[in-house]
Amino acid sequence: MLWFSHHNPYNYVQLNLNSGSTFGLISVWLADPSETSPSQVPISFIGFLANGSTVTNTFVTLGGDRYAFQKYAFTSAFAADLLRVDIFAPRWAMDNLVWVPEPGTWALLAVGVGMLSCVWFRSSKKQHR
Repeated sequence: MLWFSHHNPYNYVQLNLNSGSTFGLISVWLADPSETSPSQVPISFIGFLANGSTVTNTFVTLGGDRYAFQKYAFTSAFAADLLRVDIFAPRWAMDNLVWVPEPGTWALLAVGVGMLSCVWFRSSKKQHR
């Protein structure tokens, strides 16, 4: 994954695959990086889909002076077809981002040819018995 860090008041970060392929997000661990933060911090993930639409998930850190990573799951709208994701928050810490690459056309074709080869091999073996 390729990360672009932009320094502005929202600590905006953008992520996408180097190849420009689509991907999906499953889960992420988030925390407020300030150990003495009394308030909760909203962290928004805005996904840009291949069809031109957007999806949003906003997670909120624990707050109350509790500095701990918490696991958050993305909605099914983030499961596939993402071209890029922008992350907006005044401050945040992230770990264990679970993402899924989308299979490319050639990969699917290779799997199909492999399966056909197995079927052909098995059927030719039965005919020679």
